[in-house]
Amino acid sequence: MLQILGEHTSGGPLTVAPATFPDVFATVVRRDPDAVAVVFEDTEVSYAELDARANRLAHALQARGVGPDKVVGLAVPRSVDMIVAELAVMKAGGAYLPLDPADPAERLAYLVGDAKPVCMVTTPELEDRLPAGPRLLIGEATSYPASEPERPGLKVENAAYVIYTSGSTGRPKGVLLTHTGVAKLMSTGYERFGMTPDIRVLHFASPSFDVAFFDLCLALLSGGRLVIVPAERRVAGTALTEYAMKHRTNFMILPPALLAALPAECELPPGILLAGTERVSPELVARWARGRRMFNAYGPTEATVNSTLGECDPDRAEGSSVPIGRPDPATEAYILDGELRPVGPGVTGELYLAGPGLARCYVNRPDLTAERFLADPFGPAGGRMYRTGDLASRREDGRIDFLGRVDDQVKVRGYRIELGEIESVLARHPGVGQVAVVVRDQRLAAYVVPATDAAPEEKAETQVAEWKELHELLYQAGRVERFDENFTGWNSSYDGSPIPLDEMRQWRDATVARIRELEPRRILEIGVGSGLLLSRLAPDVESYWGLDLSEEAIETLRGAVTDLPGVELRAQPAHDLSGVPEGFFDTVVINSVAQYFPSADYLAGVLRSAAAKLAPGGRVFVGDVRNLRLHRELLEGIHGPDGVEEAEKAEKELLLDPDFFTTRPEFPSAEVLVKRGSYDNELSRFRYDVVLSTVEAEPAPAERLGGPELLAERPQRLRVTGVPRRPGTVEEFHALAADHGYHVAVTYDGSSARGDLDVVFQLGGPPTGAYRPGGFPHANSPAAFTDPAALTKALRLHAESWLPAYMVPTGWVQLDALPVLTSGKLDRAALPAPDFAALATGTAARNAREQLLCDLFADVLGVPGVGIDDDFFALGGDSIVSIQLVLRARAAGLVCTSRQVFEHRTPAALAEIVTELDSKPREQPDDGVGDVPFTPILHWLDQTGGAFEAFSQSIVLTTPIGATAERLRSTLDLLADRHDLLRSRWMREERVLRVAPRGEHTDWLTVAAPGASVEAEEQAAAGRLDPFGGVMAQAVWFEAERKLLLVLHHSIVDGVSWRVLPADLATAWTSGALERTGTSFRRWALDLRSAAGDRAGEAPLWEGILSGPDPALSVRPLRPVDDLESVARHTVRLKTATTEPVITSVPAAFNAGINDVLLTALALAVAEWRDSDEPSVLIALEGHGREEQVVPGADLSATLGWFTTVFPVRLNPGDADRSEALAGGPAAGIALKRVKEQLRAIPDRGIGYGMLRYLTSSLAASAAPQISFNYLGRFTTTDGDWAPVAGHGILAGGFDLGMPVAPYTLEINAYVQDTAAGPELGVTWAYPRELISDESVARLAAGWFAALEALVAHARGPAAGGLTPSDLTLALSQDEIDEFESEWELS
Repeated sequence: MLQILGEHTSGGPLTVAPATFPDVFATVVRRDPDAVAVVFEDTEVSYAELDARANRLAHALQARGVGPDKVVGLAVPRSVDMIVAELAVMKAGGAYLPLDPADPAERLAYLVGDAKPVCMVTTPELEDRLPAGPRLLIGEATSYPASEPERPGLKVENAAYVIYTSGSTGRPKGVLLTHTGVAKLMSTGYERFGMTPDIRVLHFASPSFDVAFFDLCLALLSGGRLVIVPAERRVAGTALTEYAMKHRTNFMILPPALLAALPAECELPPGILLAGTERVSPELVARWARGRRMFNAYGPTEATVNSTLGECDPDRAEGSSVPIGRPDPATEAYILDGELRPVGPGVTGELYLAGPGLARCYVNRPDLTAERFLADPFGPAGGRMYRTGDLASRREDGRIDFLGRVDDQVKVRGYRIELGEIESVLARHPGVGQVAVVVRDQRLAAYVVPATDAAPEEKAETQVAEWKELHELLYQAGRVERFDENFTGWNSSYDGSPIPLDEMRQWRDATVARIRELEPRRILEIGVGSGLLLSRLAPDVESYWGLDLSEEAIETLRGAVTDLPGVELRAQPAHDLSGVPEGFFDTVVINSVAQYFPSADYLAGVLRSAAAKLAPGGRVFVGDVRNLRLHRELLEGIHGPDGVEEAEKAEKELLLDPDFFTTRPEFPSAEVLVKRGSYDNELSRFRYDVVLSTVEAEPAPAERLGGPELLAERPQRLRVTGVPRRPGTVEEFHALAADHGYHVAVTYDGSSARGDLDVVFQLGGPPTGAYRPGGFPHANSPAAFTDPAALTKALRLHAESWLPAYMVPTGWVQLDALPVLTSGKLDRAALPAPDFAALATGTAARNAREQLLCDLFADVLGVPGVGIDDDFFALGGDSIVSIQLVLRARAAGLVCTSRQVFEHRTPAALAEIVTELDSKPREQPDDGVGDVPFTPILHWLDQTGGAFEAFSQSIVLTTPIGATAERLRSTLDLLADRHDLLRSRWMREERVLRVAPRGEHTDWLTVAAPGASVEAEEQAAAGRLDPFGGVMAQAVWFEAERKLLLVLHHSIVDGVSWRVLPADLATAWTSGALERTGTSFRRWALDLRSAAGDRAGEAPLWEGILSGPDPALSVRPLRPVDDLESVARHTVRLKTATTEPVITSVPAAFNAGINDVLLTALALAVAEWRDSDEPSVLIALEGHGREEQVVPGADLSATLGWFTTVFPVRLNPGDADRSEALAGGPAAGIALKRVKEQLRAIPDRGIGYGMLRYLTSSLAASAAPQISFNYLGRFTTTDGDWAPVAGHGILAGGFDLGMPVAPYTLEINAYVQDTAAGPELGVTWAYPRELISDESVARLAAGWFAALEALVAHARGPAAGGLTPSDLTLALSQDEIDEFESEWELS
């Protein structure tokens, strides 16, 4: 075999002979049947028992038809039965398919429908969650024999298991693995890890993740133990690590995301640790590689779990990632270029894998199998290699570096970005617990989980430090003459007022009394504060050490205790007990301090440290503990029922259930006691004390249950349980005990969620063991105390210190936890897309130019608080509104183009490229005067054959207070001098518009009669238009209403122009002048004609689009002139709740434009409406046409004219399941991506079609599409002068007056209007009733809105969004992009 990478390419030969899993397992059982095979909690199962149980189930499966290459679904809870089921399927000769009952029903149904299992093995409690199909309950196999089943025909080439991973079309894809990988995994175990029967494998992985199969092989095929992690312990915390330590596991495969999230207090047992499934950072190696062998494990599911291993050295961790090492035995690793040629050391290429461990295929996906499993040109004949889609390079020593996915290599602002490097830098900040960086909306977004469970020293810098700062202020503000009376800060949670002094004194005295009952001689108080307890206890003891994190408190207290001998005071946090003598104290006091600890794990660590400071028999008094079980009751009293959820999430203090203290391993005895006192406030209702002892309590005497009346019978011990809490109850029972000569303990009823009490009376001494735990959650997770904005600022500064500017994230999202898949991998698809429309970042401007651009963004988009990193299009902007932005910027003295807005998108980026407005006019004063050759849209109008004298658009504007007709005329004259086409006339014979010199225009203002309606005056004004006589515009003033109606002939105006004119009127009104800027319509028309010949190469594209099918919408073809009389209009509006995401979050998720979303929904709706087999829809699409890039140097942002382009597009969602798409399923996203790419394939937004059709002879006339679509953009309205008035003209339905013909069978005009409730999509459908019925159009309109709702619903799902080929600089297909995003959760 060709050694393409030298000696390091191959992992060497197998050292274990190929065999099936059940055959190897049978050998292990015979060798040592009594050895422990599986451990679950405290249950141990021998190999013989496991074998017998699996054999019975295997016989039952064979009776149902299971054999070689037959699939069996498994839905069994994490338990010994889970292993029994997996083993039984393979013993029966079949392949197991894990089914997670927690998955959505739709996913489970798809898996079962695709894999077609013979039956599903499950349990009674889970079977209702599974799809329909044959079932076998695991308990039904007990009657079958325990003997080894026969497996005729089973070979290593047969299937062992099927794992479904995220698929390229939005559906999961099944990977079918055979037994050929067993020998590879076993050889890896022996050769790389030195595996022996002493191995104890921590079985953490979900059975749905292929690592679980690696665990089975390593443990059960070597004679070792498989230690199953219970479901509730599969968390990043002590529940997991203490379980691993308890069972002395020595081999663990854990995902990096979990390792990064483990609190600093957690420790893993020594042995071997594999970190795999995603990138391993140097920070993880530095933390976990000491004291154990740690490997960076790499391998796709398609290559039987693992392919390479890189042993980690904590003293050599450098760079942004850790090598994935060298290939496993029987594994070849090739690094190839795009031509499948080997690359040299240090050169980046794509990683390919070969060897017997490769999967057989993707289930029912021969196309994808052929794409990813290729012939191996370097191996033996018939060999295959797998294309991983991962980029890698080889070091000189043969180790391989993983460099990311192929689709990671995209440009952001022209730079190639390595996301792992950014993540590594951010992870080094002490305020970061976990971090992920992705590309969102063409910019970098960082998702950060604050370090709420960071190392203690980091806590001192973050949350503990902030509590420290708060307490410093309290102690400074609360200086009093008597330090034993300093109750500063003890305020009511209900109204903020100080708790009455007499109640605080009772609280203090009761606490002192409880501590004195412990008979202390040497006290250590952690959190001594102002000395409330010290002042009463220190005079009576030999030694009193007081610690507090506040230097202010300690300094103040030192001055107050100078006369008290034996007092030692130190300023240090609770987790730092350095310098405190060990084994010296009989009592440690932690009173009213635990609530300020950052986590229960932190408290557990403090208690462990405190135990080391105690002498034998010592005790810890934890006082004033806030009761988690009663927290909601407290919050409801403060905030009311509706405020509980939010208040609970915002809780910054630590609350603990009494059960927490009964599980402390250092303290075998825990006495939980309700607070005493005759007062009634939150301290008495919702707090308690705990006494922890280092020795077992004396056995309690026999106990009777009953009521207090039984005290008369003098039982040795009496428990009264379930006593309701009410004011005074505790003191009443203490009085009752005293009256009868009893000791008493008032504690909680451990089984009561309401906090009912248990009262235990006892003769002869205080009751012990009064509290009985009830199995409640131990603790809350305090909300991060750090201000999110402050953390974001700190992280940005940190990133700027380590990274070049182009690698600093511009989007920052803080999360409670990073989402993960069942495999433990980061679920990138579930990372929320920042909703910039709902809440702009507000990142402050750094200079005047950025501030101006932020203000302009906010102005044209109607979004408050725009920051310099906010994306114009993600905030709801579109190409038309971008022209409005350009116009406003020019008025403010800045010059940019709409294309620059599209490319740079944010105020920060635009500020770098905009220029100052040049005061010199770009054109000569007469550039716009003279003959203007017809542009393509004017040619179209000329050829319609109908009368178009009244063909017009209109708008109504608010005029300033105090306006007069004369001043309005002067202002309109300025407007006519500024915009040439207002002085033009049609010269039909010559095919030109003739523009008169400035000043040559007639009075075009009419004053409406009092009471006249806008609608009537609009019709009259349109009737006065005469394009052939040079009357192109009419204005009507409604004096009383302060409204100005503008009616312009459509041949000189378009949707963008209606954004230009109001701004110009405002300028002319206030300044009395209008500056000529930009490119005139005449210059544009001349240059456009000159450029038309350059578009000849587009002709085949347009001919291909038009030559496809276009099923008839009506019984006869349209007659444009004749059918005009029957044209009707149907106007509808989409609710704001749907419009908002349609124009913001949906396009942002798919890196698309608003038109892409609208047209995808239209294509789906039309296909459903006409109910034909043809999936494509031919549409005449209108664009704004101001494609300045076609004519170099053109600036059309402030030019009046009809620039509209009309061009054919064929929208084809393809074979995407239409029903699924219209239900918001994965097919909706597939359809949107396809339509988006079809629209992106149109050069220069379609302007070339009209140029070829009307300005050259390159494109012959052909049948026009039956449907047209025009999105007019978004209109914002305000209450100021010259603001558009909703409900009139183009804001009344988006249709034109005086249409000369019915140009299409179905004409659709859409626009977005900002309303008080939010943006609203308005749509007018125009159609000849002779051809289509009202009911039919109404049904289509409703179907289109329903399709938009479906896209919104889909976009809210975790798997929505992603890139398409036009987003990348690499030539990748959509299937390849989706494959990478799905496998690595990158979208």
